Amino acid sequence: MANAMAGRARYGSGGVYQAFGLCIRSALPLPELPAAEAGAAVDVSVRLKPAPSFLPGAIEAEPFIETAPGACLVKTPVGRMLVSNGATIDLDPATA
Repeated sequence: MANAMAGRARYGSGGVYQAFGLCIRSALPLPELPAAEAGAAVDVSVRLKPAPSFLPGAIEAEPFIETAPGACLVKTPVGRMLVSNGATIDLDPATA
């Protein structure tokens, strides 16, 4: 959790954006994307939140990616990203 809180301080606050026909609420600022219309229904949430080291019950595991029903975990040197049910993306930056 400390990583996620440090990430918020480092990256600032996010916003709600429109891209690819989706309304995206992001904890990180995405200045390259246009702002969503006020009151738009959010399709995807991007959060700074701890991600697991592995997915229990993974049906596919490779060195940098694991999948399980409704979830995909990507592990890179810069951090981990957990996509859940196509609606949330949890970003867990690695500590330097």
